[in-house]
Amino acid sequence: MKDSRKKKAVSGEPLKPASKPKAKTLSPHEFHEKTPREEILAMCERAGTTFGYWLHIKDRRKRPGVDLARALVEASGGRLSLDGLLIPREQLRKTGAAPIGGRS
Repeated sequence: MKDSRKKKAVSGEPLKPASKPKAKTLSPHEFHEKTPREEILAMCERAGTTFGYWLHIKDRRKRPGVDLARALVEASGGRLSLDGLLIPREQLRKTGAAPIGGRS
């Protein structure tokens, strides 16, 4: 026999249905390649950074601070993620290395 009682979470509240999965986030490089320049410029302005600094982030030459990373995620409408922006410092590109991809 099936138990028709609602399951309770540990806190005693009824369990909520699973939320639908989030859309796939893009790496900064993928976002840059798939997004029109005007949209990127507007995102930079909303996030409080410059297009030039965005290019450094996209090419892994600079790592944004936590506040800027959060602002970029919000300004991109969630298409960027904190994980994609806050890469470990060891993964930053060496000075003088060629940029990733060709579009600037």
